[in-house]
Amino acid sequence: MTLIRSALALLLLSAPAAAESLRCDFDRVCDAEGCRSTTFELRLDWEGEDGRFTDGAGRSGDVTVAEMEAFWHFIEIMDRGDLVLTSVAEGGAAVHSKHALLGGKLAPTQYHGACRRSGE
Repeated sequence: MTLIRSALALLLLSAPAAAESLRCDFDRVCDAEGCRSTTFELRLDWEGEDGRFTDGAGRSGDVTVAEMEAFWHFIEIMDRGDLVLTSVAEGGAAVHSKHALLGGKLAPTQYHGACRRSGE
């Protein structure tokens, strides 16, 4: 019985993950100037631990995906060291954070909104 369980676990771990996609709409942004209404769209496509961001302006970047018990984290570290982190809770609430250096100063920006699976 233990051999059967081990073989089944190995099979499940080696099976390719299905591709998934989220569409996110953010309606609030906060930065050094304060918080205000905005319209920002983001699409997240991933398979396993690898994925891509695509924003409404056509910018795209590779991301690492961390699937947790009640939410996902999508992490991008850009060539110049900036960090982009999007966290999506199980119910769809989402935060998209950009941690950038502009002119040698930290310029954080955080978007608040919701995501849903593409096609929903």
